Amino acid sequence: MYGMVLFLSVWGLMACRTSQPDPQPAVEEPAAKVVLAVPAIAELSSKLADPALADSVRIAAARSLQHAAPETLAAHWGLRDNARVIRALIEVQLAAEDEGVLPLLLLLFEGVEGEERIDFEHDILRFGRQAEGRMLELLHAESRGLVMRAMDALAKMQSPVASDSIALLLDHREPWLRISAAHALGEIGADGAAGQLMRALDDTVYSVVNAALVGLGRLKAVEAYERIAALTRADNKHVRKHAAIALGELRDRRGLEIVRTLASDDPDSGVRFMAGKARDKLEQVP
Repeated sequence: MYGMVLFLSVWGLMACRTSQPDPQPAVEEPAAKVVLAVPAIAELSSKLADPALADSVRIAAARSLQHAAPETLAAHWGLRDNARVIRALIEVQLAAEDEGVLPLLLLLFEGVEGEERIDFEHDILRFGRQAEGRMLELLHAESRGLVMRAMDALAKMQSPVASDSIALLLDHREPWLRISAAHALGEIGADGAAGQLMRALDDTVYSVVNAALVGLGRLKAVEAYERIAALTRADNKHVRKHAAIALGELRDRRGLEIVRTLASDDPDSGVRFMAGKARDKLEQVP
């Protein structure tokens, strides 16, 4: 009897026991969320801007912001002495050839004007053509200065895919953009650049014509000889000077008599001087 009672008691306990589900693996928080949540963006910004803190602490805050909110970090550039701290972070990453610095550099390139923009361009170019796509997009920016720097960067990258987009700017109403476009096309030297620059020789702004002449000379575009030679008779002394220089760069002896005449007879001393340089070059051509 006692055994039966014991059996029923044990059976009752087992029947009333609630089944427990198998343990599930813990779900890990995405890395991005962790970065955004701890520490808070406001706290990081406060540390970055606090001159009482050691530079190492401020640089660490800048690095965290760079990963969590790069736009916020870029916006802090012009505040207090933040530029010095952010530049220190950039220099560490550049020294390590860390490509992770590129997004920040591009944000600063777009948002900071003046000489500092040129510094960021120089930094970006250390990574070759990796920023080529964004620079192409910036050719459509509203800021004239930004478009000009983007063209310069693409030219220094020797980006052949940029040539057609840059050539469209030869028709822009803004002369400075047309000048920059002519310079960039001559520096890149992609197929078709000579034809694009020859079209720019008809521009009504002499500085655009000069830029096109420089580019044609750099490309040694012999097909442009007749057009260049004709411009040595232009009324504008600056155009005559650049045409003479271009003839020297072409290294086509057909231009020798032209530059000899300019070197001796042109009324402008600057034209005579540069024509003499071109004459010396052409006299050495076999």
